[in-house]
Amino acid sequence: MLFFKYYAHQMFFISVVELTKLYAQNGDNHHFCFKQFFHRLENWEYGEDLKNLLKSNIVSPDAIDQGLTKHLHTSKESIVSQLISLKKQLDENSESIQKVLTHRSKLYAHYDKNVSKLTLSISLNDIECLLELAKSIYYNLHGRIYYTETNFDFPEPKIKSIIQMIEKGYYL
Repeated sequence: MLFFKYYAHQMFFISVVELTKLYAQNGDNHHFCFKQFFHRLENWEYGEDLKNLLKSNIVSPDAIDQGLTKHLHTSKESIVSQLISLKKQLDENSESIQKVLTHRSKLYAHYDKNVSKLTLSISLNDIECLLELAKSIYYNLHGRIYYTETNFDFPEPKIKSIIQMIEKGYYL
């Protein structure tokens, strides 16, 4: 049982550290955070490859009528419009984002000597919420530019049933 507790703690730790990279505030050390990425998509000039790809997302009226491409980005304006919606989602989840950033900063990156006084109420729901938001951002940008769909849903592992069996005294 100790192994599973250790494993769960490690997965929680990894989730916090990786989510911090995505949701960090703008700064010199955060080249891959969403805010920096959004800023670049809004303000930088797109290269010819991306411009051509966006143009190729505009297809025949028949394909549009069939709904095959209605969700694709076809211009920088389309992407910027999507960014407005995604920024709103980031703002709506700012409390969970701040919890994750603080948790990483106070407990994992820099040990706070007053750790016992910290009241970090970060939960698995906060982690799951931010993972869902990251999936949404990925789909709405990458998937709608490159016409791809990624399935992030995996069948639930049998860990819960294994833990229940161990708790009941059954052995594998």
